[in-house]
Amino acid sequence: MCFEAVEKAYRLSLPHIEDTRSPVDPSIGLYKMQFMIDSSGRRFTCAQALWHANFFFSRNNDGSTCVDGVKIRGTNSDDVSVNVRAKCEVILCCGALRTPQLLLLSGVGPKKHLQEMNVDVVLDSPGVGEHLVASTLDWPSYDCPLFDSLWAMIIRPTILIRELYNYLRYGSGWFLGTLVELDTFFLSSLVEKDGRVKSISREREDPFNAGNIPDIAILPCSISDPSAEGTDKWRGLFGFNPTLLKVTSRGSLPLHSLDPRDAPLCKLNYLNTPKDRVAMRAGLRLSAEIARQMCNAGYPLKETSVSKSLEDVDLDSFMQGRASSGACLCDRREMLRYDREEPFLAGVGRMRNVVRFRL
Repeated sequence: MCFEAVEKAYRLSLPHIEDTRSPVDPSIGLYKMQFMIDSSGRRFTCAQALWHANFFFSRNNDGSTCVDGVKIRGTNSDDVSVNVRAKCEVILCCGALRTPQLLLLSGVGPKKHLQEMNVDVVLDSPGVGEHLVASTLDWPSYDCPLFDSLWAMIIRPTILIRELYNYLRYGSGWFLGTLVELDTFFLSSLVEKDGRVKSISREREDPFNAGNIPDIAILPCSISDPSAEGTDKWRGLFGFNPTLLKVTSRGSLPLHSLDPRDAPLCKLNYLNTPKDRVAMRAGLRLSAEIARQMCNAGYPLKETSVSKSLEDVDLDSFMQGRASSGACLCDRREMLRYDREEPFLAGVGRMRNVVRFRL
């Protein structure tokens, strides 16, 4: 793949991170991602395992709600339901999207929304289904040599067959990797208006300084959107995808229906705050600068779907409607808090007036 060329361009100005878990490595710089997959290349998620479930409750004499267990149903509508009763407590960990959905379906959430959906209200908890944080991505794309891109497997069946054989027979080849193999963590405040990087002092590389926590990342990907205007589908497709790491925009997750198999409505509200837009502009500028450095080093990269210029107005026009999510987070603390003035108990994960349950 063409990550070797990307890495050379990155190292022209950015520090190198050997291990993101190390307390002594820089907080900002280039990181070669580490990953592990099983022989089937698949992961079984919490959503797949738990989306056909609801809690069942009882009331204590003191008025508190007790979570007695979980009602589990099969994937088919005529499957038998089974009540699994908890001896100690129920711990809910279904991810950022399914956790609020399961609480709402069980009657725990904003009273008004539950009544609108004809769900019996067990506990009025305004924070459930709110405060959704989406790790926002944008998608500048480029043409590159065909055999440096995963796109080659799509338009050349012989390459797909070769890589499938290498993976199944030898456990090697393109299928052993991931779409993103390099990551760059950086500070938007260090990116100039023309995309160039300001001089990085030793203080900025100090991992113990909270001010050095990165707010943007660049994810180079060996494939991009083939439907983007100006794309030559007979060449390779490559993307430099800027990502926000400190998202301030907030979304919500109202119920779509009462069927637990239906995904909730994801209202993500991308780039809804000035701070997010400033950071995304810096990410787009930095990705453009890395692409320019690669071209200067002789790598045949051609712009296909990028901003017209690095001016704010053009960057805002480019990112409008193109943003998407790489990952979602849901603030557990806000789901546990009954109102804005009430303090929450960090690290405990318990909901007020609910016993035998934690998030």
